[in-house]
Amino acid sequence: MTAKILVSFPQEFLDAIDRVAAEEHRSRSELVREALRAYLETRLVRKMRLKQIADGYAPYGDFAAEFAAWDMASDEALANFEKELDKP
Repeated sequence: MTAKILVSFPQEFLDAIDRVAAEEHRSRSELVREALRAYLETRLVRKMRLKQIADGYAPYGDFAAEFAAWDMASDEALANFEKELDKP
C-alpha cells in the first residue's frame, strides 16, 4: 500500500530537488524516497555502531576517527547542496 503525505519545503530547496530530479529523469517522489531510505539506513548503522561501543565491542578500533569522517561527509554533503542552490 502506498500512502501520500504532505511535506513543506522552502522554494529554493524544492527548486534544487526539481533540478536533480530532472537531471536524473526521476520524479520528486522517487528522489525524496531515496533520500529518506539513505537517511534511515545511515541512522540504523550509527545506532548499531553506538551499541557496539556501549557493549565494549569495537571491531574497527578507532571510532573517534570514524565518527569524525561521518561528520565531515555530512558537512561536505551540505556544502555541495548549498552550492547547487546557488546555481541558476
